[in-house]
Amino acid sequence: MDITPYYTHAAQYVTTIHPYIYNSVGIYGIWIGLHYGATHLYATSCNNWSITGFFASPIMNSTPYCKGLNWIIRTGSDTIDTMWVTVGTWMSGYLLNKSLFSGK
Repeated sequence: MDITPYYTHAAQYVTTIHPYIYNSVGIYGIWIGLHYGATHLYATSCNNWSITGFFASPIMNSTPYCKGLNWIIRTGSDTIDTMWVTVGTWMSGYLLNKSLFSGK
């Protein structure tokens, strides 16, 4: 079963309906990927779950590497929160307009 035509059709549909959705989904997708990767790197590199990691974490957490990962985690989390607020606002507006103009 080849699902490539389905994805091609879906991509064409999204880009013709709302061209700005394609860019927004890409930006939020990148932030989700960065957040996911940074959390795993931070957990293994900066806060290792061992006795050695326990004693090394005060030193490791102040390194630029761990500070950068922490920034990506915080900013990614804020961006994902903003994404859900944006999606919720759009959905609310869409449903309200649909109910107002459908006459029900």
